[in-house]
Amino acid sequence: MTTVSESFLAAPDPGSSLPGFWTSIDTIPYQFGVVGFGTASGVVACGGTFTTRLFGPYSTVAGVHGTARDFTGVAGTSLNHVGVYGQVEDRVPVPGELHAGVLGAATTQPGVIGFSRENDGSQGLSFTGTAVRGISFFGPAVNGFSAALTGVMGMSQGKGPLSLIWGNIAGVVGTSDQQPGVIGTSNTAAGVVGFSNNIGVYGEATDPAGDYAGYFSGNVLITGGLSHNFTRSAVAFPDGTQRALYGM
Repeated sequence: MTTVSESFLAAPDPGSSLPGFWTSIDTIPYQFGVVGFGTASGVVACGGTFTTRLFGPYSTVAGVHGTARDFTGVAGTSLNHVGVYGQVEDRVPVPGELHAGVLGAATTQPGVIGFSRENDGSQGLSFTGTAVRGISFFGPAVNGFSAALTGVMGMSQGKGPLSLIWGNIAGVVGTSDQQPGVIGTSNTAAGVVGFSNNIGVYGEATDPAGDYAGYFSGNVLITGGLSHNFTRSAVAFPDGTQRALYGM
């Protein structure tokens, strides 16, 4: 049976487990369960305690608008494929074997953007796997930019000491309470490369009298001049004389 009306309201009895609208394609070969067209939104749904629509630059007019006060506004789930698929631009060549809770696709635009005015734009959380992984075939895997603070921050087991000269604001900052702040390794090239129009590599010790600003385990090769400030101290010798010794 088909019903056509300019407006239609289906309201189940209070406390009933029946839905307001219900469609089935078990026996009827319909391609779509529900199709909605509207000048503002095609489908508007509210879950849980009643709340007004949350308007914003991307939600005032939308194909599907879902909102809730204390629950998920829109939920997409899948057992073996993609829970939620978001696409910008038409005919995006996306590999069909990708499986994820959320998949964003685009050709020339970003696939996924996370935005926050005062908190993290996006977060990746994992107990035993990688929280955030960047993979690229012909571009940077991870690109971090900040107009005022650190571009990329890496932390392990809490913060390490603050640099007395440079602070902790840089393009890349690695800090740790008990582990090395930064480790660079390579099989065929330099493990760590420092290049600058001023100082290529800078080493600083918290206590210059007892700590090492630089420590090398192996041969050291210097191609170029070696500038140094000598430290002089008076040392008593067995013959009773005092002699000035210089050390690098």
